[in-house]
Amino acid sequence: MESISNSNNSKKEDRGKTVERLESTYKGQYGEYKYYAGQVFVFKKENIANKTLLISNKPIDYHNRPYLKFRAKPVHTGDTNQELEETIKDWEEEWNWFDKTFRDISRLVIPKEKYSICEDPMGTNNNTVLISTKWVDGVQGDIFRMKTEKLFKYLVEYPQFRETLVELIKRFLELAKKDIYPDYIGTDNVAIYLKDNIPNISLIDPHIVWIGQYCNDTVKGRLGRAISRFEKFLEDPLRIENVKYLTNGGLMD
Repeated sequence: MESISNSNNSKKEDRGKTVERLESTYKGQYGEYKYYAGQVFVFKKENIANKTLLISNKPIDYHNRPYLKFRAKPVHTGDTNQELEETIKDWEEEWNWFDKTFRDISRLVIPKEKYSICEDPMGTNNNTVLISTKWVDGVQGDIFRMKTEKLFKYLVEYPQFRETLVELIKRFLELAKKDIYPDYIGTDNVAIYLKDNIPNISLIDPHIVWIGQYCNDTVKGRLGRAISRFEKFLEDPLRIENVKYLTNGGLMD
């Protein structure tokens, strides 16, 4: 049986090779390349974030993924425009769910996404899906990976920021009771960013919604740690020990 360590090393190797392939073929049409997020390449063009879906060579039975609330059809080599439109509908469905579920939370930002069919930045003869949205500047980190002292300072000095974070975490806990988990465990998915030096919160990657009972043990462990930290934080958001527990080393171990 492959160890988690070996599996992680293999994934890092694959990601590195994918980025190398992109950097050797990309012509700059979507803006400056910023990072690879596992399923998407992210580019910045002025104040727009352009994300292109990675084209997969591996057959995936995307109808048989009960651990995901939404089908989220990937892009495969040779997909027709009709098949790419199906992928767009899936991504729109996910975004619409996030918008409907969280739009009433005061001052929470969920940038609107626009979808289209585009050329593969990897330089193949295939088309893929382009997702364009507003670029969020000034990201300081996310709720699990910020420095404790910085997040605590924001919570104390900016009551509206604190109110937004508390409302958002309460919503996460409400959904967890239904065994539904938006992907807040990914890096910067729940981004804390500065605008005019004032902290705000944005869901900058509103995709992937887990169904807990069907997840593997690794994801279940991360979700469980997240819920434990949320509950402790809500006991007293202005208690620095609770903020430290929330931000302690991410959720990956």
